[in-house]
Amino acid sequence: GTVTAPIKPYAVSPMRPVPKHIERPHYVGRPAPDPYTGSHVQSEETIEKMRIAGRIAAQAMAAAAEAIKPGVTTDEIDRVGHE
Repeated sequence: GTVTAPIKPYAVSPMRPVPKHIERPHYVGRPAPDPYTGSHVQSEETIEKMRIAGRIAAQAMAAAAEAIKPGVTTDEIDRVGHE
């Protein structure tokens, strides 16, 4: 059976810090993306970096998914994925 419990309001936690050596994408802190102007052709080097970033993101998502259990807050799940 499915276990249900009332959802309780919770304060939004502050943004987690990102180490300074990690380069921020150009869109960080902007209210909206740039208008679409067509696709971009990437270099082999950029494509490899994108693959590495995708693997890291997949690992973070898998770790966060493992943390999902009854009673675990979304803040805790966010911490696991962030670390």
